[in-house]
Amino acid sequence: MNFDSKQLPDKDIRRARSNETRGIIKVGSSIEERPIEINTRSEFGHWEVDTVLSSRGESKHCLVTFIERKTRLLWAIKMNSRCSEALNEAFKKFHNNFGSTVKSITVDHVKEFSKYREIENDYGINVFFCHPYSPWNEE
Repeated sequence: MNFDSKQLPDKDIRRARSNETRGIIKVGSSIEERPIEINTRSEFGHWEVDTVLSSRGESKHCLVTFIERKTRLLWAIKMNSRCSEALNEAFKKFHNNFGSTVKSITVDHVKEFSKYREIENDYGINVFFCHPYSPWNEE
């Protein structure tokens, strides 16, 4: 076949995702420090937490998702902004529902998790961080 790549349609071109522009935090316990029962998913109560943004980018609202590692139970809460104060408020609502069953959470290195020490101190829950720019580490 004689054609050049300019003649091909663009529909299958993969576009790179934009990186976090607000910066990342470089503190906290690494995912490598998690106990074995968290990694093997043998025990209920270990959660992965992440934020989901609107694809349109016009709204400051977002969802915070809590996914239990063993059962894959999903709990989502709408937040009015993507800041650490809003996330801690959402975590308070989450903790009111699940209470003492929450043993640990694993999060990304993004700004909304910058006040993770409040969660550790107020609720006695271990917070573990994935490697920066590697969200697949939560698994």
